[in-house]
Amino acid sequence: MITMALAADSGFAKQLGAALASISSTQDEDQRVFVLNHGFDPALRRDVEWGAPSAEVTWVDVDTRVLADIQVPPYLGAASIFRLLLPSLLPAHVDRFIYLDADVLVRAPLGALWSTDLAGASTGAVRDAVIPWAGSPGALPWRALGLEPTCPYFNVGVLLVDLDRWRADGTADKALGLVRRRDLNHADQCAINIALGGALLQLDATWNVQAGHYLADESAAWLVESADALDRALADPVVVHFNTSPLGRPWASNCSHPYRDEWFEALDRTAWAGWRPNRRRELLGQLTEGGLPRRLTRRVEVAGRVLLHGE
Repeated sequence: MITMALAADSGFAKQLGAALASISSTQDEDQRVFVLNHGFDPALRRDVEWGAPSAEVTWVDVDTRVLADIQVPPYLGAASIFRLLLPSLLPAHVDRFIYLDADVLVRAPLGALWSTDLAGASTGAVRDAVIPWAGSPGALPWRALGLEPTCPYFNVGVLLVDLDRWRADGTADKALGLVRRRDLNHADQCAINIALGGALLQLDATWNVQAGHYLADESAAWLVESADALDRALADPVVVHFNTSPLGRPWASNCSHPYRDEWFEALDRTAWAGWRPNRRRELLGQLTEGGLPRRLTRRVEVAGRVLLHGE
């Protein structure tokens, strides 16, 4: 049985449902999935699980008060920090797991990843496609941290973790301490990289093909990985990671990601079957999301309904 962990708050339910559906439909081994969550009521949990009949899902509630003093960059949700609580929230008998961000699409079995020999490392990950070194622009304050600028920098959207080692080394506690710094551009991703000192096992890109891999000349991946391996990974990835990028994400109307339609296929195996992004709805949400006087908000809502539904 493969043990996996994902994390989400209730605002990311559709994406979590699609991720679980993609896992359930592609695996040839049983899956035990722990979902670190906040705000999911029983009905919403049932909706999320509906598309993943082969997965044994365990919901783990997160007390967000323990993270109240952490400042998360605007493009990240608070749930991105939940992975740092895994050593304390997962059962003691769990000694290894695959962590997946909820914005992924799994296209093939994860058995080969699960059985990977970490070769003495506590963690396996794929290099970040845009900022593969600590000294890459926008990565880490490497001088202040005493790091070499050439220290490898990894994307933490997919991780293979030796949990016994994380617990013994205090990796998550170190990262939690670091993430409270105000100068970490990518919050927990930076913190995990610093806590591990770049000493991760570099995984083949197929296990975490990021949006940045598809940015042509803006991608730095070809500087640190085999061109042949990257070409194969991008042509037929096992895990597609829809992280923030100029390509957009499938649940936004401006998405041009090459695997957008496959994500919709996964979504259509969930309780959200048939849902598609709507530009007018997005604009309405942006206009009414706080800041407008109540009277003006009401007028915008009425106008929006007319535009959307012809009311």
